[in-house]
Amino acid sequence: MPSLPQELFHPIIEHISACHDLDERTHTLASTALVSRHFRLLAHKHLFATISFEIKDQPQTIEKNVLHHLRNILRPGPHSAVGRLHSLRKLLENPNAELRSVASHIRTFKLSLSVTKWTAEDILNDHAFPIILNQLFKQGHGHCSLVISTELVDRPDVPNMRGIDWEDLKQETREAIVSTCRSPLVKHLHLGFLNNLPRDILQGSRIRHLALTEITIAEPISDKIDTIHSNLLLSSLKFDQSVPIRHLLQSNGESIWNQRTFDHLSALDVTIFSSAGVHMTESILGHATSLNTLTIRVEPLQAASFHPMELGHLSHLKHLRMEILSGPNDDAIVDAGNILAIEADAPSSLGQITLVVRLTETDNPIKRHSLSLLDQRLANQRYVGVETVAIRCRLQTPTTIDLNQWREEESRRLIESFPLLAKCATQGKKRVHLSLDTEGH
Repeated sequence: MPSLPQELFHPIIEHISACHDLDERTHTLASTALVSRHFRLLAHKHLFATISFEIKDQPQTIEKNVLHHLRNILRPGPHSAVGRLHSLRKLLENPNAELRSVASHIRTFKLSLSVTKWTAEDILNDHAFPIILNQLFKQGHGHCSLVISTELVDRPDVPNMRGIDWEDLKQETREAIVSTCRSPLVKHLHLGFLNNLPRDILQGSRIRHLALTEITIAEPISDKIDTIHSNLLLSSLKFDQSVPIRHLLQSNGESIWNQRTFDHLSALDVTIFSSAGVHMTESILGHATSLNTLTIRVEPLQAASFHPMELGHLSHLKHLRMEILSGPNDDAIVDAGNILAIEADAPSSLGQITLVVRLTETDNPIKRHSLSLLDQRLANQRYVGVETVAIRCRLQTPTTIDLNQWREEESRRLIESFPLLAKCATQGKKRVHLSLDTEGH
């Protein structure tokens, strides 16, 4: 059979890679890799671009946990989490150079655990894990992504203890994580549920997109705080108020922001629990003058008095999204609305506002009074330039009622209760999107 022109190889592989069905795409790429050496190289770049270990567990009895722990140590099966890590390790250490080169095709490595403490330690402290990390992101071109999240399901209610402790990891595991975070190829980094991380874990890294979830930083050994030279130039940042973000990104021992860190920040996503979170967000916004999208997730842990957040200087802000995480709580909704009760004009560039609220039941109407108070914050002249308002109501509790009918009735009630919605409906020049969805749909 005559050989195909080389200029057709890329279009063929790209067409296969565009398939939305994961199983079909993987099977077809694997088959195509057997056609020729040229097809194998191109197919491998897509087949191994993302390596993901998403492992979930449920709290078990002590006896079952002990048996599971011992079984993984004595005989890690091929289908266990440890066994899968060893399969990848063997591939990366294969004597065949072509197979070993698979590491250069890996652009994203994700280890997301939602397991018991014993299982997490089995996986992270097995010698395969640091070997794999040490093989990643050493060569190649383009941006790479690293995700390490270690949520412990047997500690759901212990504050700041839902993640693995840094000191519980072996030395080689800790060194491999730090080295990989600092790889010049890693531009996307997500760390979640890790306790007592070293303060300098980001020193020398070139991260552009940073996400941090429920992490803590180790206390300094002495009263003297060493200078951390952070040269990060972030494009996006996502974190929750519990994260000691200032200590991670400070440029000296006095916790002063590196002024350049947020110069090019276009997206900020922050979860706040109290007014301290508003202050922290404002300190970042003071430097993030290029911000395009701002997402604020509000989850008050107690009665909180939030003050209006200054937004007027964000001349590039186009989309403001606020999500209220605490359910249909009047105080939470009103407190969250205070953040939007700005005293100065909103940026003229702001064209879309999205509000997301959660509901726990359908037999009571949506909290129209508190939501209308929130809506009044948006109806004032400070937000006169907004062209699109999207309000999403998420229903958390499974129900057997006719959701279509429920959506229709609640939409009518909301439009009657929301000054801004009524105003937009009469003016006709603004678009209003109102959606009432079940959680997860």
